[in-house]
Amino acid sequence: MFQMAHDWEILRLGAVAEIYDGPHATPHKTDSGPWYLSISSLIRGRVQLSESAHLSPEDFPKWTRRVQPTPGDTLFSYETRIGDAAHWSIDSPAALGRRMGLLRPRPNVDPRFLTYAYLGDEFQGELRRRTIHGATVDRLAISEMPDWPIRIPPIAEQRRIAGVLGALDDLIDTNEQLKELLSGLQDALFSELVEASRSSIDFGSLAEQVKVRAGVDPEIAYLGLEHFAENGRGISTAGRLGDTVSQQYAFESGDILYGRLRPYFRKVDRPGFSGACSGEIWVLRPRNDVPSSFLHSLVASQRFTDFAMAGSGGTHMPRARWDHVSTLSVPFPSAEQLARFDSIAEPLWEQSVALAEEIDVLRRTRDELLPLLMSGKVRVSSDEVADQDVQEGAE
Repeated sequence: MFQMAHDWEILRLGAVAEIYDGPHATPHKTDSGPWYLSISSLIRGRVQLSESAHLSPEDFPKWTRRVQPTPGDTLFSYETRIGDAAHWSIDSPAALGRRMGLLRPRPNVDPRFLTYAYLGDEFQGELRRRTIHGATVDRLAISEMPDWPIRIPPIAEQRRIAGVLGALDDLIDTNEQLKELLSGLQDALFSELVEASRSSIDFGSLAEQVKVRAGVDPEIAYLGLEHFAENGRGISTAGRLGDTVSQQYAFESGDILYGRLRPYFRKVDRPGFSGACSGEIWVLRPRNDVPSSFLHSLVASQRFTDFAMAGSGGTHMPRARWDHVSTLSVPFPSAEQLARFDSIAEPLWEQSVALAEEIDVLRRTRDELLPLLMSGKVRVSSDEVADQDVQEGAE
């Protein structure tokens, strides 16, 4: 599949892209309207809209006066999270946030390849060398970026590389969309179940907190609040226990995890793997033979978070309190209704876990291929791409 490459050129970044930075202020954020893309939107080389906000249609012209992202642009952070970048492919109104810039590809570069070149080891090293270390934040000098070197192969090679890495990213996107669909189905089933329930029970009778100290294996999975997407969208990535020094609790596959710090972010999930989590995350397990699928749906609901917020302590950094949450009155279905719900919801969760595992494999494959392809030392053969095109056409 791979051949040695010898025909890459070192060009100025300004020769392959126009470079823009966003506004140096923050607009009033809204619940709907055009997308407002901040550095939180950039996760592992991709745009995560679940971590993005909105701004009003009235404010949109002001915040896009300098530049508006268009499909094909590479979005990047030039302050704080140096090196983060993602390809923007969505044909939807959006504005750059503070500390955000974009590269608009010129005709001599494949748009998606430009993103991967930015994320490649060589250009990432250039970014580290050019970073200005300030007293409060690190930053890049946008005005100097056009003169920075970047290594670029011929356009045909760019397209082959972008085709391989892009196919992996497209599969990741597809699986994540399927996960969201499954989650939406479970939410709909839960809402129907709650509406049909005729009795109620306190939350403390349904769930218990589990506080077991994590082990010492530095390689086990670690989940902090930073590894969760907001609004009930679950785990977005994971770390290693050896990379943290904070207090940790152990969790098992199937446990429900809920972020108690600033509960309005609704950071919740039911992972299909075991590991350790931050002390700011509750590890919950069902009591009295309550199905885990029911407890998961309940804790992920807006009703649960609203109640948690109502009794939270702290103004700037509110924390959910177990003594309050345990008193939540929960509509409780009959045993027959619960069994019927679990017979559908549990397989949905199992499918979601399988998709998450496949996403993890695809991400690791892409991350391993990226430095190989972007180093210029190896390349995808044209015959390999031609064979792939024939197979796709047959399908």
